[in-house]
Amino acid sequence: MFDNQIIIFAHPDSRREAYEIALKKFEQLHFTSSAVEGLQFLESSPAHVAFIESDCEEMTGIEIAEAIRDIDDEVNHFTYICLVSNEATDTLIQSAVDTVDSHVPVVNRALVATAMAGNRLAIKINDLARLSQHLQSANILLLSGQLLDPLTGLGNRKLAEQSLNDSIRQIESRGGAVCVLMLAITNFNDVIQSHNQHIADELVIAVSEK
Repeated sequence: MFDNQIIIFAHPDSRREAYEIALKKFEQLHFTSSAVEGLQFLESSPAHVAFIESDCEEMTGIEIAEAIRDIDDEVNHFTYICLVSNEATDTLIQSAVDTVDSHVPVVNRALVATAMAGNRLAIKINDLARLSQHLQSANILLLSGQLLDPLTGLGNRKLAEQSLNDSIRQIESRGGAVCVLMLAITNFNDVIQSHNQHIADELVIAVSEK
C-alpha cells in the first residue's frame, strides 16, 4: 500500500467510486469539487500527486495547476500534476506544458500507472530538495565559523565582515579606530563569463598568493 497523499480536483457529479477503485493502492485520497478549498488544503498538507479534471468549480484545470505550482514554490515542494479530461485538445495540453506533468483522458488503468510513477518521482524530487537544503544550511554554518577561506587560505570574508561590524559597534560606543585591508577582483564576474569557474578560482588563488 502507498501512504503518500493524492488530491483529486473533480466535478461534483464525477464518479468518486471510479477514482477510489482505480487508486485503491493509495490510502490517502483527498477529494474536492472546490478549487479554493482544495488549494487551501494543499497549503497545510502538500500532496505528492494531484489529479485535476479539466474544469472545477471557481477555476479551470490550468488555473488550479498554476496555483499548485505557486504553493509548491512557497514551501519548497514538488507535486506531480496530471490533467484528467476527455476533451483536452492539443492547444490545451500545449498551454499547460509548464504546469502539468501528464494527461489521461479517462479514469482507467492509465490513472493507476500515472499515480504510481508520479508518486515515485515526487518522493525522489522532494527527498533531493530536502537534502540540498540541508547541505546549503550546513555549508553556511561551516563558512560562518571558518577562520580561513578554504580556496585562498586568506581570512574568511563573511567572518571578517561580521567581525568588522562588531568592531565598528564597539568603536562607536567606546571610541578608538579599526584598520582593515580588503582585496577585491573588480572584474571577477567578467572572468567567470569569459572563461569558467575553474579559471576564476585559479585567478583568486594567484591574487591571494601575491
